[in-house]
Amino acid sequence: MDNSESNLITDFFKLDRVMLDSLEVNGYTAKVLENDLGMFSTLSLYDSAEFLIKEHRFRYKRDHTQKFRTNQVKYIEMSFFIHPHYIEDSINGQKTIYKPFSSYIYLTPDNADVEIFFREKLEYRHVDVYLDRSYFDGWSEVNTDIQDFLRKKDGIDSAHVFPGGVPICERVVQILYAIKSCRLKGLSREYFMKGKVFELLSVIFEKGKRLEDENRFSRFHLRQDDKAKIKQIARTIEENLDRFFTIADLAHRFGLNTFKLKKGFKEIYGIGVFEFTIQQKIAKAKELIRETDLSFKEVAFMLGYSAASSFSTRFKMESGQSPAAYKKSLVDSDHGSLVCAENRKEGCVALK
Repeated sequence: MDNSESNLITDFFKLDRVMLDSLEVNGYTAKVLENDLGMFSTLSLYDSAEFLIKEHRFRYKRDHTQKFRTNQVKYIEMSFFIHPHYIEDSINGQKTIYKPFSSYIYLTPDNADVEIFFREKLEYRHVDVYLDRSYFDGWSEVNTDIQDFLRKKDGIDSAHVFPGGVPICERVVQILYAIKSCRLKGLSREYFMKGKVFELLSVIFEKGKRLEDENRFSRFHLRQDDKAKIKQIARTIEENLDRFFTIADLAHRFGLNTFKLKKGFKEIYGIGVFEFTIQQKIAKAKELIRETDLSFKEVAFMLGYSAASSFSTRFKMESGQSPAAYKKSLVDSDHGSLVCAENRKEGCVALK
């Protein structure tokens, strides 16, 4: 997390200080427990059949490992760790480390053995949103990561949508503060809270996906055989200008994943597959117009265009002039060359 995000969390603590000291929000009083282990408080911010929102604050007097076994897990959990400490847990022997000032979406399997490790004298604080699975159905239809996540719900291992966590950003802080300071009642409060929960999910998915793409690109590496395949793809395009290949077609044909093909092609040739294809087609079109008497419609069909108008539009976009204007410029150029040649010839005769 950078300094701006750290300062953002500090500002959040300042804004929230009165509420924290009172441990009461809109008539809800935190449940507080103090014993030999430490001090613990839980503040219920919203409670319904569809989702729960709770804020937890606690401090252990000595290092402690909390151990328990889950029963039937009803909710998927979205957690926002608003403290500067790492937390480690173990679920059925599978260890996970949670970063400070980060958000996570995860599920814990039924009948799981859980251990969570806490350090002495550190103040831990997090806001947890417990969600019904239905909140993810819309995203699962268009996102394979969410589909895989939901399929794991009946497994024995824990599952995370973004395993590395998503740093808490300014928008998330604003939403959490709006949730905690909401004074609406009844149905208005219910709709407000639902809207804020969807907003939190939207922010996390958008930011998490962007981070995943950035991390994937930073780890990107082309092996020699990958480079050879990409060069084969370029030759295939050059030798089949009467066709338009899709990325998926080329990736499948040459045994590359689409991400590696797109990124690798641009790394080698400096442009994308589509841009490369268009450049080759337009270069070939100029050659055909210059060296043959084919009509523009015939040239278009030879280059894979189903309509001459589509070819003409693309030609103009790439070369700055229509095929007809390009052909005319060739004629004018040839005529000018002939005139110059005649002038030079006459000049030479005169000198004699």
